[in-house]
Amino acid sequence: MTPSIVLNRVLRDTEEIVQVLRGLVEIERPDLHGANVEAIATAADKSARDLQSGAAIGSVDADLAEVLHRELAPVRTSAPWVLNDPLFWQWLAFLPLRSYTLRRWCDGGDWVDDPDREVPRGVIRFVLTAGSVKTHARHSVRRLYLYAECSHAYDGTYDHLDEILGADQDIVGAVFERKLGLSPLMALVLITTAAKFAATKKSASEASVSARKKYREFFRQVNLLVSTVAVEYLDEGGLSALFDAIARDLA
Repeated sequence: MTPSIVLNRVLRDTEEIVQVLRGLVEIERPDLHGANVEAIATAADKSARDLQSGAAIGSVDADLAEVLHRELAPVRTSAPWVLNDPLFWQWLAFLPLRSYTLRRWCDGGDWVDDPDREVPRGVIRFVLTAGSVKTHARHSVRRLYLYAECSHAYDGTYDHLDEILGADQDIVGAVFERKLGLSPLMALVLITTAAKFAATKKSASEASVSARKKYREFFRQVNLLVSTVAVEYLDEGGLSALFDAIARDLA
């Protein structure tokens, strides 16, 4: 049965997301500007199968991110503004990358056709909003593209995807959700620096401090720094020295 409702807007809530997944509502196909959606869908289905078979999540995400970035090259060339359109990424998540998104974030898709099953919280990863950096950085598909673009913009390769996706995802989120990922160089230096934090064990004079608490304080200080210092003029060595100095004070 063809859905009678076709939407051309960002979905508002979990109920609308589920309606689309169950085929009760359809979302309009955007102009793809020559992107090879079939290749993306094939890679997404492979990723879903790999995840189901127990493959390492970071490795699966890295492989899919590379394919996604390569196949969206025509969009970058002819219509780069589309890459900021929430409807474009929403459609990709629901259609060619549906199997991956369900497996990666929503416990698979067995629950979709069972109204008695609880809807996984991860369904929110299907949608994003135009004015929210956070939703772009957390979207099932958009995040992969951002990571691949970061690596590729840094040195023309995808060699850094394993580094990005192998790090604690709280660290990666702190970089990309705070616009620090707008500079590929800064993003990679920050991820490398923050990943070095280790927990401090409790001693007779001091309480234990988790690595997570340390790098959250690290990013708080980095945010203060970049609001007052023109760090974009520093090279990799300068950035590393600057961020390492902050990290040493917190170690």
